Amino acid sequence: MIISYEEDDELNYDSDECDEPLGMFLDNPTSNSVEDRPHVLGRILDFNDITHIDLMNAEKESLLYVSVPFRDDSFPDSNDLMAVNIRELPVYGKSIDIIIGEE
Repeated sequence: MIISYEEDDELNYDSDECDEPLGMFLDNPTSNSVEDRPHVLGRILDFNDITHIDLMNAEKESLLYVSVPFRDDSFPDSNDLMAVNIRELPVYGKSIDIIIGEE
């Protein structure tokens, strides 16, 4: 999956400076949508713990819901089946590539 972003500061994430946690936590009162909270992208760089991906349209209706596999011994702290890379592509511009699966 490729997620494009515009500004490098969108990737700045410091859990100590967040009023509310980023990520999918029970009873999180704030949206975890990248559109609403772009710094969630910075969290992806620090923690390999995505459990699902929900792709939504502009009306925030789910288009595709994907569960992310974990190895039993790595769940829930860090997924060794997940890798994250940052790069710049001519078509997408700046992007975060999330690769899930075996090498």
